[in-house]
Amino acid sequence: MSLTAALMNAHASIFDVSRRVSTVASNITHADDPNYVRRIAVNNVANSNNAYATQRAAAPQMELMRRESMTSSSGAELNAEKMEQLSRLLGNAEGTTSGLVKELQSAMELYAASPADTALGEAVVGKAEQLTTTIRSNAQSLYGFAHVVGSEIKDEAGELQQLLSDFARVNKAVVSGQTIGQDLSDALDERSRILNEMSAIVPVSQIDRENGDMMLLTSNGVTLFDKVPRDVTAVIDPTDASRNAVYIDGIAMRVPADDESAAANGRLSALLNMSQQTIPTALRELDEMARSLIVTFGESDASATLPDMAGLFTWNGGPDISAITSHVPGMALSLSVNAAFVSSQGGSAAALRDGGANGASYMVNTNGYSSYSTRLEAIVSAFDTPFAFDASAAGGPTKSLMDFTLATEANMETARVAAADTAERASALTTSLTERFSNTVNVNLDEEIALLVDLQNSYEASSRIISVVDEMLAQLFQATG
Repeated sequence: MSLTAALMNAHASIFDVSRRVSTVASNITHADDPNYVRRIAVNNVANSNNAYATQRAAAPQMELMRRESMTSSSGAELNAEKMEQLSRLLGNAEGTTSGLVKELQSAMELYAASPADTALGEAVVGKAEQLTTTIRSNAQSLYGFAHVVGSEIKDEAGELQQLLSDFARVNKAVVSGQTIGQDLSDALDERSRILNEMSAIVPVSQIDRENGDMMLLTSNGVTLFDKVPRDVTAVIDPTDASRNAVYIDGIAMRVPADDESAAANGRLSALLNMSQQTIPTALRELDEMARSLIVTFGESDASATLPDMAGLFTWNGGPDISAITSHVPGMALSLSVNAAFVSSQGGSAAALRDGGANGASYMVNTNGYSSYSTRLEAIVSAFDTPFAFDASAAGGPTKSLMDFTLATEANMETARVAAADTAERASALTTSLTERFSNTVNVNLDEEIALLVDLQNSYEASSRIISVVDEMLAQLFQATG
């Protein structure tokens, strides 16, 4: 090899090393960025003007698996969070409602055993007021919770729309850059980041096309992006959460009835399931508790010709209860203790024993006996008598009031625990896949520093060659005059 050729090779080596050092330096600078994929300097045989090209580390199959797991874990974690909030809101873990029903039953049993004791009657009314306040408050809280969930659905839909717009911008940059041979590493990193954030909201399937273009679909084939982003619209009904919906490209998102399946489809699906299934079921159960109390404590006239009327418990649709044979939406919101039984409102707790809260025709203790207990004993028995609850309520359909209340609390607690367990498992899988993916494509500082040392050694070797050749050429020129 001639001295001139050796000198040119050494210069080329130094130039190549400097570019590779630049790539390594970029990797080290972005080592803490989880969205940055490691750059690799490779020989670029297609471009004679460039010693090397930059490639991104790739693990496409692992990336898809990780993205799918992110969809499941984000939905499961949000579902678990909402179930925890719902359980605390209703006091299910503490058995608040069932505890008050039990206290009311015990108070009734004491009054039935000593019907002449007016203080025991007042105690029953007091327990009834505590129970109605709790049921009414729970119903109000559920409507408030539904409003919050509706707002979150709208926010998630808005975020998805924004991400689709961002994706359109970056995807266009990738396609145009691909055609002119630009380094697309930064754009591809950004596109991957957007896809990850999008996948946390809804499951995303991608179709790779020419020049790096992508088409995006949901898991059930609805188009999210095809050259342009498709419209994402949230329709929120402030009066009925079960009607909340999200439309993608004009098609309503289908929400699986099963909580775990819904959560596995991302945050938006988890919120829609909470809105369309979980909250309406909880509201229906409170309405059914209210209906059971109103009917159980209702009054009937002796001749059986007049309509049954509300007794100790009533609501804004009372006092006629003859027609409430099935679920009455919103009944729990206005459940209250009948003023006819409240001494501070001019009533008397003795109406529990004697009847007559709705007039003389409904009086059963017509002789005014202070020891009369027939009606009280009938109500006590009714606490353990199966009631025809709405079949769609989780606690139903045929249980005593106490069993129904216990069942609704147990069902929600079971769902809460299951949601937490699902979230924990989904999160563990995502963490494992993320770690594996990161080890494959993200920056490892130890490897980059070792590579930097090798490049430094290469640089020093090339520099020595240049120095030696320069010295030899100088001696040659000196010798030849």
